[in-house]
Amino acid sequence: MKVQPIPNIRHQMYCVNELFVEGGMKVLTSNEIIREANETIEDYTERKERWGVKSTRRILEGAPGYGKSTVALQLAYDWCKGGEVDASNADILILLRLRQLKGISSIFKTYFPNPRPS
Repeated sequence: MKVQPIPNIRHQMYCVNELFVEGGMKVLTSNEIIREANETIEDYTERKERWGVKSTRRILEGAPGYGKSTVALQLAYDWCKGGEVDASNADILILLRLRQLKGISSIFKTYFPNPRPS
């Protein structure tokens, strides 16, 4: 998975694994902070069982430029390499980059345009 760290310089592409630097994250569930505001997750691959969260959904929230896309790409990279990520038991991982879905009314119709044969 190649990324372009400097916009408009297309000849300089890097593997996300070469650029990823882990930052601070907090765990939120049902609008309540599980950990204290000054505590962060030790590792972005930390399993959800440690947080007491049963849901399989993950939402990365932050201002532009905070690294949400980079974290998602790194998780996908680690999953592809068989790393210890929370989704390691998944048979398939689909990474949807939301900025590429602008103006699309149906994700399903976009990715699966032909109806299944009956």
